[in-house]
Amino acid sequence: MLNTKEIEIQNIDCLGIVAGIVDCISLVKIIKNLIGEDKGETVS
Repeated sequence: MLNTKEIEIQNIDCLGIVAGIVDCISLVKIIKNLIGEDKGETVS
């Protein structure tokens, strides 16, 4: 278990940066693999 002193929390206000990080780590692909995707649904 992590010691709370080891956790660093940062507020990222720029959605462009958040979108870039999501794209960089392929988060959408990971979510699709974990929960699947129904017809007509789009994970973005």
